[in-house]
Amino acid sequence: MPVPVARGFITRPWQPLGSLKSHHRTWRIARRSVVGRGKGAPSDAGLLASPGEHRTDHVQCLSTNLLDVDVIQGATPLLLDLLASVRKHLKPEVVLVNRTCVPQLTGDDVRSVVESENGVAPYRLLYRDQSTRDGPFESRIAMMEAAFRDAPPVERGPGAVNLVGFVRGRDREELGELVEALGVRGNAWLVPDVAPSAAVGYLRAPVHVVCRNPGWDRLYDRIVRPLDIRTVEVPLPYGVKGTLDFLLALAEGLERPDLAARVRAEAEEWEEHEWRPRTARTSGHRLGIVVEERGLHRLAGGRGLWSLPLVPLLREMGFGIALAVVEEPGRAGGAERAREAAGGACESVAAVAAEADLEDWLATSGVGPVFSDFQFDDRIVSRGHATFSARVFERGRAGSVRAIERLLDLARTRCYREHGWAFARR
Repeated sequence: MPVPVARGFITRPWQPLGSLKSHHRTWRIARRSVVGRGKGAPSDAGLLASPGEHRTDHVQCLSTNLLDVDVIQGATPLLLDLLASVRKHLKPEVVLVNRTCVPQLTGDDVRSVVESENGVAPYRLLYRDQSTRDGPFESRIAMMEAAFRDAPPVERGPGAVNLVGFVRGRDREELGELVEALGVRGNAWLVPDVAPSAAVGYLRAPVHVVCRNPGWDRLYDRIVRPLDIRTVEVPLPYGVKGTLDFLLALAEGLERPDLAARVRAEAEEWEEHEWRPRTARTSGHRLGIVVEERGLHRLAGGRGLWSLPLVPLLREMGFGIALAVVEEPGRAGGAERAREAAGGACESVAAVAAEADLEDWLATSGVGPVFSDFQFDDRIVSRGHATFSARVFERGRAGSVRAIERLLDLARTRCYREHGWAFARR
């Protein structure tokens, strides 16, 4: 069961603040309710699942977890209590306080609380809300612009790179190890993590290695691009091919053709011993994907928020794929558009128009686990199918191994096949 520090705020993975390891420079506080999850639900327990969020090593978000009574009476005391506990138990460099929709509608004066806390806390607090003026990045951009202006001069050193655009986590550390195994030293990580200390020594590296995520374009354009450092853009290192392309792009950008041959040779050896034995076990397993037409661009990756190449990743793992597209009303031909968007990589493609059609498709398509962005999609599990989401996937080779093992475990899971009826809506 969750163990709240005080009524209303919790941490992930459900620990009191005093027990958390303070190894993050930046902490985020969300002033919000966790709808439908109950008191003590994790602060990131929203409806949607993002890549890698299954990790428990990425604890850096706290929530005031507003309840109905707080909306009526006001909840400023909850935020004051939480900030006092952060001061007592954690040692952050930056705390970002996010005034989400409900506190903004009810008029909670979060800004003045943050300004007051900045007068007593030994670290910096940043405020953001849902207005255009205080958008998600402006306070962070201003902080980092000042940090780079004030950073002491350093001497450039060869063989070092800054890695930009990689979310913190176990798989990020593994990517850093792959880079360093090539004799390339990782100097600093930046974006989406930002903190003034990142600017100290950042200019020591002559090259940025940038993995772009369109959700962070403003951070790239305002913080990274103005710096006098050469930029090398690399693809997302999801999957075996994506990781290989990432390392080859790194070698090319560093003008090191000697590294490219080594990267290819090591990748071939790893695939033979570690990857192909696993893909041999996926034979006979078919996964399902249900997607609305407006989301067809996500099947192959591209410029979505996470740009996860879903279909290529599943095919690389050796799974069969059955695709169902929810057609737009009055617009025929959805199946053909879906087949094209998936690059012809799906074994079957069907169009569905209503939940009854979806039920028929689930019963006749021969699929096991079905992809859904929702944390617990009872439309699918109640019909006997496990679900998987973008959160299954991690970056790099080791992340790919963990992903394929998770999917194989789901494909073998009997719970929903035998007891899915128990999860039906009443």
